[in-house]
Amino acid sequence: MILQNKYLKLFLFLTLIIALLASINIGARRFQFEISNNNIDIAVSYSDIEELSAWGGGKPPESILARLKDESSITSVAIEEDTLYSFQEQGRVTVLKGSEIMNMYRVGHVNRYLLTHLYREVKVKPDRFYLIIDEDEDYEQIRDFLSVEFGQDNVKKIGRNKILEVVGDRKELLDIGLGVSKRKVDIVQSLGLNPIIYMKNTNRLSKELIKIKISRFVSDIPNATLFFDGKTVLGYPEYINYVADKVFVNNLKVGAEEFSQKLGAKTLFEQLPENVVRVHTINHQELAFTPMNKAVLRYLRAAKERGIKILFVHPYFQVFEEQDIVNFNTRFIKEITTGLKDFGFTIAAVSELPVT
Repeated sequence: MILQNKYLKLFLFLTLIIALLASINIGARRFQFEISNNNIDIAVSYSDIEELSAWGGGKPPESILARLKDESSITSVAIEEDTLYSFQEQGRVTVLKGSEIMNMYRVGHVNRYLLTHLYREVKVKPDRFYLIIDEDEDYEQIRDFLSVEFGQDNVKKIGRNKILEVVGDRKELLDIGLGVSKRKVDIVQSLGLNPIIYMKNTNRLSKELIKIKISRFVSDIPNATLFFDGKTVLGYPEYINYVADKVFVNNLKVGAEEFSQKLGAKTLFEQLPENVVRVHTINHQELAFTPMNKAVLRYLRAAKERGIKILFVHPYFQVFEEQDIVNFNTRFIKEITTGLKDFGFTIAAVSELPVT
């Protein structure tokens, strides 16, 4: 009888310990949830900052980002994929149609050596495009992405120089996503900010292209968040399941922009309920007709009333007040973050805490 009582007491003691541990675990989870639920990310676009740099007298984008971090508490930067257009605007790539090369060679208005080299190496075709690239890293990135996009037979190296001959349409060619810039990722991370990846879809999508897009950043940015550029999500229409699998396997997050009508978004998000992060933004067109105080209020209400986790803030470019445009936008974002803190929010990147 005494032995039975000892076993009963031991059983009750173990049951009590298990119950205590369970309650501690539940409490910890609830505490973690409350912290996470109170966490909000303030993101800006890298390309917006580059444009702000041009409007603001040529201040380097990294110095503007550093100032926004220090004075306005931004936490993340959405990095758009490189395109041939962006490379061309930065003076790193020259895109010439074959017919343009033939005409310029005839009148001698460009570098004679370069055109002579092209003419010696290949018969220039008037309907093809020729990409003249300065840096090895840029050359490899452009070659790899275009080869997957168009097929290796339609992307040919010319001679030993960094020149590519490509079959394609000019407008489409300039707009194709070529993966995110590792240089920009390094800049953002060196400032202590969180990179968000802004992905472009394409009409010639394949599993190989999805794989190369994701592999471009996944090892450098653990638990990265993806935004989707344009009217469709990456993978639409045929490869949404494949994208969902890649997001899940790599523990990525996907930004669900409030009020957006992107094709394929519902299908993708339904497969990844635990990976979806709600985003609110005011696009450039709407922002141009929205006074600053109303824009600030709209962002604050989105965070307070609808459980938004990322506020993606575009800057004002049409500022008619007599002040520096960078100063104006620094004050704009600071008013948002100050209001959030007054409401009890913690300003931090979504990658730092679990999102529920």
